[in-house]
Amino acid sequence: MNTVSWTASVGSAANRLGLVCAQARGMAQATVTVSTVSIGGLAATKIRSDEWNTGTEYLRTEQWYVVNPGTGSDTITITWAGRPSSYGVGTFLSLSGVDPVAPIDAQGGGAGIGTTVSAVVTTVADKAWIVDCALTKQSLGLTVGAGQTQRMNRIIGSGLDGMGVSTVNGKTPAGTETMDWTSLSDNFAISAVSLKPAL
Repeated sequence: MNTVSWTASVGSAANRLGLVCAQARGMAQATVTVSTVSIGGLAATKIRSDEWNTGTEYLRTEQWYVVNPGTGSDTITITWAGRPSSYGVGTFLSLSGVDPVAPIDAQGGGAGIGTTVSAVVTTVADKAWIVDCALTKQSLGLTVGAGQTQRMNRIIGSGLDGMGVSTVNGKTPAGTETMDWTSLSDNFAISAVSLKPAL
């Protein structure tokens, strides 16, 4: 199976944005590459992806969004190009007060091997929200970095990998922010985006 679906609640506040974090590990690139994401039946737009390739194994994080998703209970669906040979996981955040015309303020990412799973984002807009999407092949999981609000932290998959989502809430003044998690040294990938607030 190359699709996961779940339902999530979306509030009725103005200038909503639905943000999906997709995390996958597999033995071929197609098994970790997302082909489509939908939120409440609306096709999502891809922000970025970050991937670590060991030659025999792939770890990949992706972020996708929908402006003004429907309120109430929405079904979120992630479809990968192939069936993830280890796992495919998704997390959804419902945000409000985001610029509906140009919501993406800045972005960054990283991939590699190490104890620090990190991505650098240099925000442009004052009070932008930063959201990350982290994955490590490490059974002890992830510890969220200082100054970040943990939104999801779990261990899953046959390799008991660590996955996390966190935010920096309204960075001011604008500038460089390192979104980081720590773990034991192993393969990792992380994607991060800052969202421009509505005027």
